[in-house]
Amino acid sequence: MKQRLQHFWPAVKFALRHMKISWQAFLCTDEVQALKRAFRLFWWRLGDVIALFFRLLWGWFMNTRPMRSVRDWWRRTKKAVNELPQYQFLCRFFRRLKADVWLRVAVFAVVMVLIALPYCVGTEENRQYTYLVITEQGVTPVEEYPDFTYDSDRLRIREDTMADAQIILTEGQQVLLRHGSTVMTVESWDETVENLLDRLGITVGKDEMVGVNVTGLKTLIHIDDELRCRRKDRTTVEHTTREIPNYLLAHGETVVVQEGADGEIVDTYDDVYRDGKLVATELVGRSDSSAVTEIVEIGRKVKDVERTDTIAYEQPFGGNSTGGYLVFKSGYSMTYSNKHVCSATAYYSGGEHGAAWTTATGHAVGVGIIAADPKVFPYHTRMFVQSTAGTRTYGVSQVEDCGGAVKGYTLDLWFPSYSDCVSWGRRNVYAWVLD
Repeated sequence: MKQRLQHFWPAVKFALRHMKISWQAFLCTDEVQALKRAFRLFWWRLGDVIALFFRLLWGWFMNTRPMRSVRDWWRRTKKAVNELPQYQFLCRFFRRLKADVWLRVAVFAVVMVLIALPYCVGTEENRQYTYLVITEQGVTPVEEYPDFTYDSDRLRIREDTMADAQIILTEGQQVLLRHGSTVMTVESWDETVENLLDRLGITVGKDEMVGVNVTGLKTLIHIDDELRCRRKDRTTVEHTTREIPNYLLAHGETVVVQEGADGEIVDTYDDVYRDGKLVATELVGRSDSSAVTEIVEIGRKVKDVERTDTIAYEQPFGGNSTGGYLVFKSGYSMTYSNKHVCSATAYYSGGEHGAAWTTATGHAVGVGIIAADPKVFPYHTRMFVQSTAGTRTYGVSQVEDCGGAVKGYTLDLWFPSYSDCVSWGRRNVYAWVLD
């Protein structure tokens, strides 16, 4: 170490001196060539200093106690290996192999035969099975190795290409196994299906498939040349809307009584598989639609109807109420507070349209204007008038006039002509007092 330091220090001093010369030349001279030469000397000597430093560091590291121990261990191990008879035999064999060309040819031929032997002596017993995996996601045929993954509390499937297909049963579950007339229940380990069959000594025929079904209460392994699988196809069905007239709701308003919801129709099929291929499909059932119909009430109550409109039926409220509602043939409705049986006469005010006449309230006469006893039917009372026999309808009317002979439950209906009055005559009518 002392010698190395003595060799290292002059190089350091030389590099520092040239650094000083280079700096002085940079500050004090304008000669470009001298400056370049000073820099070249500086970098050249600095490289020698760095290399010498790393050689010194490497020499120190190799002389440490751990490295000396490693070198001593390697020398002892090398000496022990050289003394082994196996090593000496290999050395003599490789010397002979190097000298004899025919020996090299024979060794090469033996190695090639050993490499090709497993491919030449393969048997049918080592073939992979054809699986049919039935899960909640559907039916998936698997030839040799699966190309998808699946994970549940009873079955795991990986894409690894191992010694056997990675269709793995979880540990501790009861597996129902069916092969021909043999039916047994076994407890699984954490193992592949192929390992379970080997453990039970079950041989799968050349044309047989291994069905693994995890959709039931127990995992079912069915081995047969024909497997039937039940499949369900679900078709989305949009909900329909049903409109119901509400005769107490104002016209133009709607109320949703029941929210609609889309549903589905489930078709159940039986699929038949042979040799891992789907060969037949049969429809065995179809469910009703689970869609919920949306029910909407449409308001039909109005304040007025056409004069030609007639009553389809009357619906009293019942109980202590004297009111109800009238449903017209047009589909509209009007509510009333009371119903009376009156004697109705007709009057005509003269003139082409009766425009020269006005009523007791100052209202112009016209169709729908009636005279009544104000003590029974106050002025401006609106009512619907129809004969009790239902043969004649006067329609929506309003009390705007009175008369000396119009007393009690008597109504006098205005008509536009004398012949209309004669045609009406006198008859009993129903007078529904409208709200």
